[in-house]
Order: sequence, then C-alpha cells, then structure tokens
Amino acid sequence: MKLNQNLKRLGIGLLFVCLVINSILAYSRTDDFTGFRFEEGKYQSSFKFSIENDLIVLPVTVEGKRLNFIFDTGMNSILVFDKRNIKDWRARDKHKIKFSGLGVNNLVQGIRFDGLSVNMPNIQGKGLSLVATQYSSFSEQFESIEIHGIFGYQLLAKFIVQIDYANKSITLINPDYFVKPYNASQLDLSIINTKPYINCPIIVDEKSYELNFLVDTGAGVPLILNSIALNNTRHKGKSVPVGVGLAGPLMATKVTVNDLVLGKFHLTKDFEAWMPNKDSYPNESNKIRRDGTIGSKILGRYRVTFDYFNNKLYLQEQP
Repeated sequence: MKLNQNLKRLGIGLLFVCLVINSILAYSRTDDFTGFRFEEGKYQSSFKFSIENDLIVLPVTVEGKRLNFIFDTGMNSILVFDKRNIKDWRARDKHKIKFSGLGVNNLVQGIRFDGLSVNMPNIQGKGLSLVATQYSSFSEQFESIEIHGIFGYQLLAKFIVQIDYANKSITLINPDYFVKPYNASQLDLSIINTKPYINCPIIVDEKSYELNFLVDTGAGVPLILNSIALNNTRHKGKSVPVGVGLAGPLMATKVTVNDLVLGKFHLTKDFEAWMPNKDSYPNESNKIRRDGTIGSKILGRYRVTFDYFNNKLYLQEQP
C-alpha cells in the first residue's frame, strides 16, 4: 500500500516536472521567432498611413529608429535607401547583391544586412534581412516627406492585408480570424515570385485582350501595359518619363483604355495608360508573363484586401 502511494507521489511529481519543462520549451519557441508576428494577445492591427505621390507610406521602426517605408506589393525584399540609416549596422552580417528594378538602368546594387528588427503598431519583426541600396533616385521624387525604404511581401506572407484608401488606414489580420469582406468583388490571385497577379479582360484602342496584371500598390500610375501583350503595338507620340523606378526613369508613351474588368467592376470611362519602353519595363524572367501593372491610381478607388493564404483579392467600393 505504501509502495503504491510512493509511486503515485512520484508519478505526480514527474508529471509536474514535465509540465514545467513543456512550459519553458513553449515559451522559448514562441520567443525565438523570425519574421513578423502580432504582439501577445493581438490578432489584428489597424493603423494610419499617409499617401505621397499616390503611394502608401507606413510608419515603421527599424532597429529602434522611426522611418517611413512605402508599402509595395511588387517588392519581395525590404529596401533601405539612405546610408545614414545603416551606419549602426556595420557589425551585422552583410553581403553584396544585385537585383532588378523598373527603370532604364535595370540592375540595382545593394548590401544585404541580416538579423534586424522591424516593428509597427502591435507588430513585432525579428531576424529580418534588409537591403541597403548604394544609390537610388527613387526616394528623391518625394518632396513633402523623407522616404527611407520600401517593402511589401513580408507582410503579405504573414497576414491578411486590408487597405482602406479612403480613410488612409491599413489593417493586418491573423488569417485564422479573417472574415471575407461583405459585398466584395472576389478575384483569383496568382502568387508568382512572391508577387500578386490577376487576369483581367481589357479593351485598348477598341481592341480586346485578356491580360495578366501585377497588382502593385507601389506603382503610382493607373495602368502600365506591356507592348508585347498588345501584339507589339506601336503608338505614335514621344516617349516621356512617367515616373521613377528603383533602376531609374520609366520611359513610356500613352495609350487609351476603353474598358477594364475587375470582377464585377467595369472601368468603362476612357482613361490613359502607359506603355513603357522595353528597356525600362522588362519581364522578371522568360518564364513569367507580365502583361502589365495595375497601379495605385486604380486600386485607390476601392477598399483592397490581399489574401495570400487562399489566393484571393477582394475589392469593395469606397463608401
């Protein structure tokens, strides 16, 4: 009888020890993370952004320093422009890299720093890699605010992202708590090389096409069209700079769009789009077909929700 009682006490003691060890291990696992996550007890975060040159500018804190970053769904890295912001990172692991960007120069050089923190309201980011560009004319186009960097994919890969352009508010949601927006137009989303694409019917200069568009919050234009997608159509008119990409000026000529179909929404009033020179608007590779880009001047008409987990894009009319 006594032996049974001792064994029972021993079993309870071992169970208690196991529970304590499991609790310690669980705490260690949750504290040791890489990427973005909500602060403890949070499942969504909403905060304000500003709009500069039709682009979304988010408040972020990088290694304790408050900076302004453009939210760009076409960007798969976290970029920092100003060398002054990286002077305290010299001891970090770093690697020289080259990457492509829109613009006539095409290739951009940079230095990748690893193991950095990036925080936003109710959002913690840890162990992240940032790329510092040695030079970029991209940030020089903003006169009323200093732009320090640009990012996008890291948020889209972790959260449902809702953008309310009318109220200048962004909401990041835990996918487990996401509810499909009411009365929204739902479009199928293809994620290619971390970037969101949709197929849309379009009429350009009275000719019909079915095109594959990059959905890009970082493009401050209504629409960009690839001449190859329009059967190498050439339009009269002088090629002019219509913006600045990471690799320099974006040169293009104007075309007229008669209709663009975004799910249940039709943009039937004629509007101008841009057809860039081939050199400043290359495809990412021979395997990826990018017929064009839907930019912020069209996206800004809607409340936009990106759901990378179910490959969906939702558009709602602004109230």
